[in-house]
Amino acid sequence: MGLPVFVGSAFVAQYPTGGGNFWVPLQYLLGLRALGVEAHWLELLWAGGDRRRAQFVGAFRGAVERLGVAEWVTLVCFPESSRDGPPGQAEHHGLAPAELRARARDALLTQMIAAEEEIDEHKPAEDLLALPGMDESRAGELIMAARAPMLARMEQGAA
Repeated sequence: MGLPVFVGSAFVAQYPTGGGNFWVPLQYLLGLRALGVEAHWLELLWAGGDRRRAQFVGAFRGAVERLGVAEWVTLVCFPESSRDGPPGQAEHHGLAPAELRARARDALLTQMIAAEEEIDEHKPAEDLLALPGMDESRAGELIMAARAPMLARMEQGAA
């Protein structure tokens, strides 16, 4: 697939009976995946000490499992926090925190590499070069690797 895309939502899991709210992020997830995009649904739930937290989490996870999308859905629950307060401890249901961060970081890094080239000067942007272990040669290789799918599509269109 390619660059991961995250569909973010913070309103579905708080409605354990589902309803129309559930279909909004689901349609994006399924549509993007049907187009060949590595899409993930990231749902946030601030339980604020609500004793129904287990019900919310269980109902949400049960629904995504029944729909066959559980492997692409991560619910991050903040059991004691409110939406307007500090996040506090987080419970992850789905991708482990390290995997979630790695996929998000890969997406952001790839976007930065593809977009942060100073075209007029034909050299990588300073913020790309400021990354640990980066030099102009490595940045150039990464820029070309990020552009490879676009260049291949352009070549196919010209052929």
